[in-house]
Amino acid sequence: TRQIADVATSPDGRLVAFSTFGDNQQGLYTIPAAGGPVQTLYEGLLEAGLIWARDGWIYFRCDTTLVRIPETGGALDTVWISAGSLRLEARLPTGALLLSHPKGITALDPASGDTTTLLETGYRPTARWSPAGHLVYSDQRGSLVVVPFDPTRLRATGEARRLLTDAATNERGFAISENGTLLYTAGSPGVPRWGRSDFVWMAMDGTRERIPIETVDGHTDATLSPDFTRIAYIRGGRVRVFDLDVGTDVDIGAGNHNPVWSPDGNEIAVRDDGRNAVVVLAADGSGSRVVAELAATSPHDWTADGTILAGSRARDIYAIREGAEPSVRPLLTATWDEQGPVMSPDGRWMAYSANEDGVQRGYLRAWPDMSGKIRVTGVDTLSPEPPSLYWSADARTLFYERSNDDVVAVTIGADGTASRPRALFSVRGGQIWDVDHPRNRFLVRMSTVGADEPDGLPEPLRIVVITNWLSGSR
Repeated sequence: TRQIADVATSPDGRLVAFSTFGDNQQGLYTIPAAGGPVQTLYEGLLEAGLIWARDGWIYFRCDTTLVRIPETGGALDTVWISAGSLRLEARLPTGALLLSHPKGITALDPASGDTTTLLETGYRPTARWSPAGHLVYSDQRGSLVVVPFDPTRLRATGEARRLLTDAATNERGFAISENGTLLYTAGSPGVPRWGRSDFVWMAMDGTRERIPIETVDGHTDATLSPDFTRIAYIRGGRVRVFDLDVGTDVDIGAGNHNPVWSPDGNEIAVRDDGRNAVVVLAADGSGSRVVAELAATSPHDWTADGTILAGSRARDIYAIREGAEPSVRPLLTATWDEQGPVMSPDGRWMAYSANEDGVQRGYLRAWPDMSGKIRVTGVDTLSPEPPSLYWSADARTLFYERSNDDVVAVTIGADGTASRPRALFSVRGGQIWDVDHPRNRFLVRMSTVGADEPDGLPEPLRIVVITNWLSGSR
C-alpha cells in the first residue's frame, strides 16, 4: 500500500511528483496530472520536503544529504551534504532554496553551498514564496504571516503581517501557485494540524484519565522517569518536567526530540537541533553538557548501568559512551532503516524497529554482543509515528502500536522468541509514549482539538482556495 508523504507539481502543471512510505513502496514517483502510468524516479527513503524546480530538477533530502534528480529520471546529484535537520520548503526566483529548521528559515545557494539566515522564529515554520514578492510562512499557532521580500538581496523590504487565523499550516498545509492563488488547509482558528493535545493515562482496557498538564499546541515526545513520578516532554523546542505528585511544570532547557531519563532519574538526554548534538540536561534544570556532537542524532535509551546511551542517526543505530574514553560506536548500519533502540530491563536484549522487507517491524538482538536477529512483531506493521517498542518491567512483554492504531502486546520467551500478538485497545486519535509499569497503564498524547469531538480526534480539515488572496478576496 502506497502512503503519500509529499507532493509537488511540475512547473507546467502536467505532472505530479510524490514521495511515499509504506509496504515496499518507499521512493519518488511521477504521474500525469490527468491520470496515467506511474514512473519511478528513485527507490529509497526520503525526508520531508519536495521541490520541482524550473531548471528541470526535483530536489529532496536523503538522510542528512540534500540531493536532486532529473525530472525525467536518472542519477542523483548531491547538492549539499550538511542538510542535518533542515527541511526543503520552496525555491526562490534566483534559484536559492528555502529551508526550515527548528529556529527559523534559511536560504541555500545550491551552486556555492552558502547559506543565509532569513528569519529567526524560535520554531520550525512552513515557508513559501509568493510571485507577488512576498515570503509567506506559518506562525507558531499555524496562522499565515506575510512579509514583503527581496529574493536577490535576501532580506525583508517591509513589515510582516498576519493574514489568516483559521489556517492549519504548521505541517506543510499550504501552497501558492504562480498566478498567486493560495490553497491551504483550515481547521479550528489558530490550531495546528495535529491539534491541541492532552496527556492522558490509558489503562489496559482503554479507559482514560487526563493528566493535568496544560492543554497547548504541539506537545511531543514524552517519557516517564524511572520512579514513575515525573514526565519529561517537549514543547516548543524546550524540555519540560512535570511532577505528578506536586503538580509543578518546569522548563529545564533546550531540546527538540526524544527526551530519555538516566537510570538514576537525575538527568535527561535529548536531541538538540540548535546545537546539532545529543545533550544531557540536569532534571532539576541546573545545567547541561554535550555528550556527542552529531547532527540529527536522537537518543532512545540508556543501558541499566547508565554508561551507554543508545541512539539512532541517519537511520542507523549507535552506542554513545561517556567517561574517561568517550566514543560513538555504530551498532547496526544496514542499508535499510533501523531505529528506536530500547534496552530490556534485565539487560539481555535490545529491541528496535527496522524495515528490511520494506515494512517497519520490531526485532530483538542479544545485548551487548548484538548477536542474532529475532522478529518479535510477526506480520504486524508498526505505527510510523514513531515506530517504537516498550518493555514491561519484568522484560517478559513488549508493547507497540500497530499502523491501525491498536496497542499490542507480545510475550518474550527466555530465548527471545515472541508469542502471537494480542491487541489490547485502540489509541485512535492518540500516540503512546511510555508505560507506567506499577499501575499497568500507558502514557498517551491525545488530540483534543474540541471538547465536543468524539474520542478526542482532530476535527476534519477543509481545503480552502483563495484568489487575489493578498487583497483579501476569497
